Amino acid sequence: MENFEPSLYRDNLAKEIKQEPDKAKRREILNRAKMTAKYQGAQQSKKSIQGEEAREESVEGHENENAIANWPIEKIMRRLVVEGKHLDQNAVYETLMEELPAEEIEAKIKDDYMHRIGEPIIAKVHETLGDNYVRLLIEPSIGTRADELIAFAQSETRKGELPSPLDLRKKFKESLGRKKIYRVASLTEQELEEVKQNGFLANYYRTRSKEDILQNEDGYESVEYNLSNLISRVNVHAGGFATTKDSMLISTSDFPEMAQYAAFVQLKEDWPQREIAGQKLYLIPVEIAEFKNVRYGKYLPHHIEAEGTWHSDQKDIPYNDPRIESFVEFQIPPKNILLDEITTYAVDLKSVA
Repeated sequence: MENFEPSLYRDNLAKEIKQEPDKAKRREILNRAKMTAKYQGAQQSKKSIQGEEAREESVEGHENENAIANWPIEKIMRRLVVEGKHLDQNAVYETLMEELPAEEIEAKIKDDYMHRIGEPIIAKVHETLGDNYVRLLIEPSIGTRADELIAFAQSETRKGELPSPLDLRKKFKESLGRKKIYRVASLTEQELEEVKQNGFLANYYRTRSKEDILQNEDGYESVEYNLSNLISRVNVHAGGFATTKDSMLISTSDFPEMAQYAAFVQLKEDWPQREIAGQKLYLIPVEIAEFKNVRYGKYLPHHIEAEGTWHSDQKDIPYNDPRIESFVEFQIPPKNILLDEITTYAVDLKSVA
């Protein structure tokens, strides 16, 4: 296997699986790959394809057992869709925390972070706070901040009794304060007005009606599948496998410069066509609870191990700074958009790497 790069192999295999519309063929692709030396080599490396394999097997296993509408998370999420609460992060995760059985909670955490990361997180919360608090980890805003949650809970305990799980979640969220973040969008004037009125929706919900979600019979199109494996969910935004078309995450940055640069890189090839269609690039500031920013870190490793520094006249930003890109789940409501601070700017294609 001369010049074999496990991470590149993983990405290409996962992309091939994701892009195949036929479920039987998807499974065939994975089974065929398992028989190759390259697959075995990738499995033995630190950058293995265990995450995507687990997602494949999870979907196949579910489909063999019962209808998609009866999958544990899917069943709850479809009810929230009917109730119009599926875009509300508080409603989604508080409901999942309260209604999912303990074994489903742990399975979700291990699926989000893979076993090698998920199991230690579960053990740490179990030992320090107790079983009832493990369920909080199914929310990425908490799971990625597990150590901070534990430290906060211990400080609360020193003041008095440890709050209940949902009360602890509320207090922890409030303790993190608010944050100004940025998103760049390529929009016509009419589309800009729609963003001002409706905010931003994650692609998964933007491209599907409620009826599409409720009537869906494809496991790979389900809410449960696309809400699973957090590491894979963020990696599609970082140049990993597949595309962001089914993402439930909205990419943002703490740095307006980096939001602009990312947009330049992504739009360079088709920008002339977008200009003809009347689009402009808009830098859109957002003020949101820091709790809602899902960030890379100890429990959410970045897909790309970047080195070096981005330079401008005003500042230097290390490429491994976790503030370069973070993610908001489901939606950014219009009330969080700082309308008076929206700006537009010209694109210099020659300046884009």
